[in-house]
Amino acid sequence: MREFVLGFGIGVSEIATREGALAEVTQEWASLANLFQTNLDLQQVFGDVSTSASTREAIARDLLASRVSAFTLELLSVAVEEESPRFLLETLLDLESVLRNEYLRGAPGFVGARRRVDGYALAYFRLDHRISLDAYESQLYSVSSAIGRSRELRRFLSGFGSSEESRLALVQDLFASRVDDPVLSVLGFAAKVTKSRDVVDVLERVAAVVARERGRRVAHLRSARPLSQEAEQRIRMTLSQSVGRDLELRCEVDPSLLGGIVAVVGDKIYDGTVRHRLDVARLALANAAD
Repeated sequence: MREFVLGFGIGVSEIATREGALAEVTQEWASLANLFQTNLDLQQVFGDVSTSASTREAIARDLLASRVSAFTLELLSVAVEEESPRFLLETLLDLESVLRNEYLRGAPGFVGARRRVDGYALAYFRLDHRISLDAYESQLYSVSSAIGRSRELRRFLSGFGSSEESRLALVQDLFASRVDDPVLSVLGFAAKVTKSRDVVDVLERVAAVVARERGRRVAHLRSARPLSQEAEQRIRMTLSQSVGRDLELRCEVDPSLLGGIVAVVGDKIYDGTVRHRLDVARLALANAAD
């Protein structure tokens, strides 16, 4: 199992436990893993190495968005996007052990530690909604800067001459009153995992994960003319259903579009403009003439 997926699974287990949903999530996951084991069509779809990771994720969301909890949906989405298709079934089975807290976690290497923390943090960004993504990012940068200003603190929390227990205790003493609980969880996990790794580097990478996640939750909408609030709300709901997560809509008016709208969500483009349809028609006519 890739370290990013493992970290995400650990985060899901913790958050679901706090919300009293772990039993439901574990049961859903066991049923899902069994379905993948017995359904050859699913194995073929998600085991196709020629299919892009983003396409596999989109397929997973389309299939299960209204059928399972957000915990299960997000965990599957990350697994099919991040894991090698040839090892996906094995990873799905291993994740059941992660949710049951029965998975044996080896000590990660330098790159593995960063990826495990990245995955763990992403689980909190997507599933723990007690604070905003802006708060996650600003608090992580604040903590990272504070640690970076002290050479001794940086070395201690990076694991040089310190035990896991002492690092976690120091994180609690220094930051429990300065950051929100979700950020404290991410910080504690980073200090626990990053033995002999630069914790400041790890936290800065995690802040970058927040920024990428914010980008995936924003739909940039351009329209030929201003839209009513009702139209904006309908479009937001339609796009949210399409990508399987709530979206924030940012709108701008672009008269050059002639009519219709174009929406960009992450790396996906939804173009329903008159200009686009005219371009398609021109291309079709040119091909016909040839």
